[in-house]
Amino acid sequence: MAEEDKILAVPRSMNNIHDVSDTIYNEALNIEYKLTEADKELFFAELKILIYELFSNAVNHTQGDTVIIKYNLSPDEFKISTEGIGRGFKIKPADASKFHGISELYPPFPEKYFGSEITVYKDADYSVKCIIQSDTTLTFKVHPSDLDIGKLSDVNEHYGIFFISSIADEVRYEFLKGSKEVFSVKLNVKNFKPRSREMGGR
Repeated sequence: MAEEDKILAVPRSMNNIHDVSDTIYNEALNIEYKLTEADKELFFAELKILIYELFSNAVNHTQGDTVIIKYNLSPDEFKISTEGIGRGFKIKPADASKFHGISELYPPFPEKYFGSEITVYKDADYSVKCIIQSDTTLTFKVHPSDLDIGKLSDVNEHYGIFFISSIADEVRYEFLKGSKEVFSVKLNVKNFKPRSREMGGR
């Protein structure tokens, strides 16, 4: 029988990041992993970055007073999500000319765009593409960048999403009833490959 998610409800303030991080991190330390000591050290370093970026993203974009963090930890897989009230994820294509000339797009996303991949972050090495799965759902993936060095000026909108997508194996965004925004990630612990060795390599 699968364990139920554990839930933290904290005020929307970066002052709470250490309490959130320490709670999840300390619980994760009590799990037995089939990882080498070197990989375990890298795993926990990446886990700290992931928790920080998820919470920071929620604090910066949630309009309500509270952030909900749900997590489920096991030796094989970690699942972590943040929930808050907001306007919806703003898709801002890095190059509007490559996406129907649209410079901004909020949920609900039109059906004609389902399946579209849109670059929302890019630098000299990597880009992040969001895939429109439905009118309320996005997923994110990191890819090698196809960016010309001369076009580095229009990249910084979703730097936090870059970190999250670089570390997590799955990244999902949902815009639910009541303007609830949910960012959820999965980490494959069983087949962990440190991103700090090869960014975007999973």
